Amino acid sequence: MNLLFIHGNFPGQFKDIAPALALNTNGKTYFLSLSDNPQNIVLPRVQFRQFKLHRDVGSETHAYVQSAELAVLKGQAVLRALDQLHKQEGFMPDVVICHGGMGFGLFVKSLLPNVRLISYLEWYFTPSNSQELILNPSINDFCRLECRNIPILQEAAQADQLVCPTRWQRDQFPAFIRDRIQVVFDGVDLDFFSPGPPADPLVLNANRESPLQFTSDQLLLTYGTRGMEPLRGFPEFMRAAAVAQQTFPQLHVIVFGKDRSAYSYPSPHPSGSWKQFMLEQLEGQLDLERLHFTGLLNYGELVQLFRRSDLHCYFTRPYVVSWGVFQAVACGARLLVNDFAGIDEVFDGKPFFSPVDLDHQEQINASVIECLRVEKESNAVSLPSSLSLSSCIAQWVDLIFSM
Repeated sequence: MNLLFIHGNFPGQFKDIAPALALNTNGKTYFLSLSDNPQNIVLPRVQFRQFKLHRDVGSETHAYVQSAELAVLKGQAVLRALDQLHKQEGFMPDVVICHGGMGFGLFVKSLLPNVRLISYLEWYFTPSNSQELILNPSINDFCRLECRNIPILQEAAQADQLVCPTRWQRDQFPAFIRDRIQVVFDGVDLDFFSPGPPADPLVLNANRESPLQFTSDQLLLTYGTRGMEPLRGFPEFMRAAAVAQQTFPQLHVIVFGKDRSAYSYPSPHPSGSWKQFMLEQLEGQLDLERLHFTGLLNYGELVQLFRRSDLHCYFTRPYVVSWGVFQAVACGARLLVNDFAGIDEVFDGKPFFSPVDLDHQEQINASVIECLRVEKESNAVSLPSSLSLSSCIAQWVDLIFSM
């Protein structure tokens, strides 16, 4: 069986799934992506190919449907890449698994009517579940937002099977789509992301000119994100971190991730950076000698940090749940999280899980201090086995062979 994966950012959610399914299907497996694989990631048994759009969205395109035009351009580029794969490399997929809603799967069936198409969906946009994406949204903003669903609906109509990683995300879709969606989690490699003795000292950014080093007598408050922005609760975390630093002289705050807005609107700072905005807002309240922005960490450093962290904050607003929170739990981290259904689905009632209301800053501040006052216990409880990579791969294999 030949497999084709399509994702805008290689390898995305298919990092572990693609090589595992390639092993189980014993055919050829290709991966098409818009990205040029800057980190030179190699997936075993998977051949990477890049494709590009032939033009940008037109400057005269109606604002409501610019996202729809971009999706069409992506679908058209996939169509050309598929045709090229067949003519130049003799590759013909039996199953196509695409990151849904982006346009990649729009025209797959037009070229390959007999292929089995799986659309991996993450979100359905409504005014009520997307408020943190737009600052002071107008009716025009909401209309433009809802038009982002046009390619989602069309791809769902084309697909033979729809997959969503959590029930919470599936429940955002209208009923006529929701009933077709099978929940299959991405999976966490519990052999790699696992509890273990914390490193002493903990060394981060070891390959840089000035590595960071933390000893066992220092408290560590951690936060990680793809983007430092309101959707991921970055402003609320920074305010709480300032209070925590003033309370605990031995506390170091570690923020890993990129200084950017991945989903939210820019900050009022001239640069648009929420990091710079919060540093200016909290000037004089933060000890910058005990505040560390590490940038992106490699997986090995991430495991060591999660094991060593005294408290890890995951403050996302109701939206797609990040991989990092599952990885943190798998490593034995103690969590303070914004309380919403996407989190409760997995972690409600667990001893390492403390919820807060992100709209009440004083409660957040108090909860951070309360958690840091209590010595962290060794957490032998990992993620439920149903969320393990091996369990999720088995579900994917069953899904593909049942089609």
